[in-house]
Amino acid sequence: AASEDATRALQLKNGTTIGGRKVKVELAMYRSSNRKHRDNKDS
Repeated sequence: AASEDATRALQLKNGTTIGGRKVKVELAMYRSSNRKHRDNKDS
């Protein structure tokens, strides 16, 4: 049921306008832990 709820929410909210700005909604994808993380110390 949660997957269907997420898909429906995405369909309902994607492309809507909030505060005068168009919203783009996408499903989050899991990233594997073996990917190198960006080092934010240099920024």
